[in-house]
Amino acid sequence: MKAVDRGFSAKVNTVLIPGVNDKQMPQLARRVREAGAGVLNIMPLIPCGKMKELRAPTCDELRQARQNCEGVIPQFHRCEQCRADVVYLP
Repeated sequence: MKAVDRGFSAKVNTVLIPGVNDKQMPQLARRVREAGAGVLNIMPLIPCGKMKELRAPTCDELRQARQNCEGVIPQFHRCEQCRADVVYLP
């Protein structure tokens, strides 16, 4: 990442969609780390629009996805799906 090369911190946001990308989270975490990001924010899907037929992950599924990736890259836990995540970076 050019921004990281210039001294910026990078946090990558991704949406957890059960049955679609839940099994790929550890691989994504490795790719994100390799690209230079320092934090990964796994957020739950909010079913709406074209994705309204998909289900949101349970709290346990979200917690498990974050735990599966914690050893690869630090996880962001302060997101409340309201853009409050831009106020504080760990």
